[in-house]
Amino acid sequence: MPSGGRDSWRLLYVGDEAAGRVTEAFDGDGSVTVEAVSNPSAATPPRNADCIVSEHALPGTDGVAFCERIREADPNLPFVLYPADGDEMLASEAVAAGVTDYVPQQPETLDVLVDRVHEALEDSRTERRYRALVETVGDPMYVLDDEGYVEFANAAMAEYLGTDREAIVGTHASAFIVKDEFEGATERIRELLDDDGPDWDVYEMSVMTAGGERRQVEANLAVLRADDGTYRGSVGVIRDITDRKAYERKLTRLHEVTRQVIQAETKHEIADRTTGAARDIVGLAIHAVWLYDADRDALVLETITDEGRELIPDPPNFERGEGLAWEVFESGEPRTVEEVRNEPDRYNPETPIRSEMLLPLGDHGVFIAGATERSAFDDRDVSLAKLLAANVEVALDSVDQHRQLRESQRRLERQNERLDEFAGVVSHDLRNPLSVAKGRLELLVETGDIEAHADHIDDALSRMDALIDDLLKLARQGETVTDREPVALGPHARNCWRTVDTDGADLNVLLDDSVTVLADESRLAQLFENLFRNSVEHGGEDVTITVGSIDGDGFYVADDGPGIPESERESVFNAGYSTSEEGTGFGLSIVRKTADAHGWTVAVTESESDGARFEVTDVTFE
Repeated sequence: MPSGGRDSWRLLYVGDEAAGRVTEAFDGDGSVTVEAVSNPSAATPPRNADCIVSEHALPGTDGVAFCERIREADPNLPFVLYPADGDEMLASEAVAAGVTDYVPQQPETLDVLVDRVHEALEDSRTERRYRALVETVGDPMYVLDDEGYVEFANAAMAEYLGTDREAIVGTHASAFIVKDEFEGATERIRELLDDDGPDWDVYEMSVMTAGGERRQVEANLAVLRADDGTYRGSVGVIRDITDRKAYERKLTRLHEVTRQVIQAETKHEIADRTTGAARDIVGLAIHAVWLYDADRDALVLETITDEGRELIPDPPNFERGEGLAWEVFESGEPRTVEEVRNEPDRYNPETPIRSEMLLPLGDHGVFIAGATERSAFDDRDVSLAKLLAANVEVALDSVDQHRQLRESQRRLERQNERLDEFAGVVSHDLRNPLSVAKGRLELLVETGDIEAHADHIDDALSRMDALIDDLLKLARQGETVTDREPVALGPHARNCWRTVDTDGADLNVLLDDSVTVLADESRLAQLFENLFRNSVEHGGEDVTITVGSIDGDGFYVADDGPGIPESERESVFNAGYSTSEEGTGFGLSIVRKTADAHGWTVAVTESESDGARFEVTDVTFE
């Protein structure tokens, strides 16, 4: 079927000598309609002809010159030279002029002419369809011959390279394909020729535009074969992947930096590495990291780029409910703002920032990038930043987990220390009074002398009861005090004095009743009771115990007893240490643990009367 949906091809015959024979030869063909003209001027331009058959001897010219005129008007129109007298020289001139075919006039060649015309028309139809298809393809396309020279390039290809098609056609492909990569593409073409698979493949390479810009492309390469299967060239359809490859390189670098971020040991170090990655890899010059501070219930600035601080010299912290930052932190949903000035909830109505990208970091904080122009962040910026934020969140989680693990290890170590203390008491301190009570009980049974043994048994049991009571107190000591309330220090000390067996001792409180500390009232009572009991047990008869203030930093409990030698002042806080037969050795250990749980510091020194003075500092007064 002829091209364009027509019922027949239009053959234009130019010349007089064989016009009748040629017309007759195509009669009854049904697919070719012949129009004969004697003067070539009537065939220029070639009007709507699909093919021209021309004699060589023409009025005022010849077939070769006529062909050259036709080629100026239409380089691709099939043109068959049909000379009455021909030789090898004419054939050579005809080929040079661009004829499609050359058939000398002989009786036996008329059928050959008909066949060659049909072949030329079919080839032309295929070629025209092919070229029409190429022109309508939106992507740049080119065709190379078997030596790599450009036979054809569509308008998109010329536009992509920034030049005209005339400047591309006829040049070698290495003129615009980077040499090494052109050689690689050529090698891939050879492999396609040798393979039994498809005659096409995708190959990545670089091209140079007319302006000297290097661009990366993805080329769909296909082999072109002649009818006999031999290689006659290749066709390439290219798609620009410069931005995609740049994105992939950024992804690779981002993964490398992510490993460094995750290896960071502190949140500040993570935030600092995050700002470096966001600036150097993602290309976000103005950005900062805010981390959530639970004590302040606010997002507190952790790091900001130099460009960000130059634009905003005094970056804010965000209290609960303030600005878009808190909104993103609380919702956990990222936001990209094309125009900040259109946002009613923006933190600063006069902000120089026009575009913002706000990304949550889980329950740790937010990452915010800004720009001074509208719609500054494209999809790839957002994608890379989200990936970075997700990795930062993992790193921050890891720091928290390591901190919790270290705290758990420390708690376990302290618990093990307590177990060791308890084991020592059970195996030694409790065993002694238990042995005494058991031995005296056996003697009581043997002798029946209650007066001689009952007091010893009672003392041993009392000693065991005191040890068990102190052990229970020590076991119940928590790591930290979380619930504190105002406690009037003087009245509380006097109340604690009433619960201690003072054995004739006196208490002197040198504190105004208005002096108030923040403490756990029950735990503070344990501290006072054990300090009072220690002074009573070691201070001798009629000891006087004084409670006073230390310059607004804490308080002290002092006595006028014999005091504690300087060499033993640190040891007295060890569990089980005691210089008194009545003491359990755990009272002062309970004092230190109570102080530690409050974040206080306790130390022992000498009182004004040469006795013992216990100082509790770093106390918070209300």
